[in-house]
Amino acid sequence: MRFRTDEPAWPVLLRTGTAVILLASLVSLWPDYDLLFGADGLADRALFRLQHPGFFTHAALQPDAPWVRIAYVISCLLLARGLCVRAAAAMLLGLQYLIFTGSYEGFSYGFDYIASSCLFYCLLFCGRPAAGRGTDIGRWFLRVHVCIIYFFAGLGKLLGTSWHNGEALWKAVVQPGFESIFKPDLHALGACPALWITGGWVVLLLEITYPFFIWPRYTRRAVLWAIIGLHIAIALLMGLYFFSALMILLNLAAFHAPDIPTDKPSDASIHVQPNPAPASSSETHARAAARLSAPGGSIRSPPSVSL
Repeated sequence: MRFRTDEPAWPVLLRTGTAVILLASLVSLWPDYDLLFGADGLADRALFRLQHPGFFTHAALQPDAPWVRIAYVISCLLLARGLCVRAAAAMLLGLQYLIFTGSYEGFSYGFDYIASSCLFYCLLFCGRPAAGRGTDIGRWFLRVHVCIIYFFAGLGKLLGTSWHNGEALWKAVVQPGFESIFKPDLHALGACPALWITGGWVVLLLEITYPFFIWPRYTRRAVLWAIIGLHIAIALLMGLYFFSALMILLNLAAFHAPDIPTDKPSDASIHVQPNPAPASSSETHARAAARLSAPGGSIRSPPSVSL
């Protein structure tokens, strides 16, 4: 079996990171998978079909079908390894819609939709040689996409008031449910409103100015590390590990990974030796919180999670 080694670094980072994060996310949901997506789980399957009449009515096209999780795991492994890249990305994109963003969108949150975007880029631009113009165009679109995400996230905070007075930041880090094994008790800091007001404005300004300071090379490094620090804080304080990892991956692939091939062998392809030697829950709550705001849920305004 052969695979290409003259692929630029950023598509390799994007497809490998996306596959690893999606696989880890599925593994973390595995104990609760049937509870979330099974026929006798929390969701009313008939109610969800009212939103998508005619979609996924066959028993074999249900998230709890035996083949779905197996195909998801195999597709992640193929994408990470760089084998059948476009076929694996297409399969994952379809399964992502089948499980998360389509038939059971009430359990979905920002991570699932951003993951679908990453798979779309993998489908179109990964697996191409470095000499092709497709990878350059793909990276330009990826950069613009990331800038749009942060700009409108910051604009939404600017148009409201809760980020101006620190209320949104305070609620984000102390609300029940979004817990982390690393999270300290921050309730004592409630007596320091200036801290939360300052933090809210820092997040707002970092996001809304991201598109203007990430492109120039002399400010790129500072902005990149600042936004990575923001997502590390989200992971540590809110337990949204996979969401934070995916956003860090997008930033690194768009603005940090070099434009050079990952390898420059004398031959354009190498042989993979057979049988290689093996190398030596807040996410569930986020889906459950999203479900409560869906039709049939008992709570209409769950805590929102912003970038």
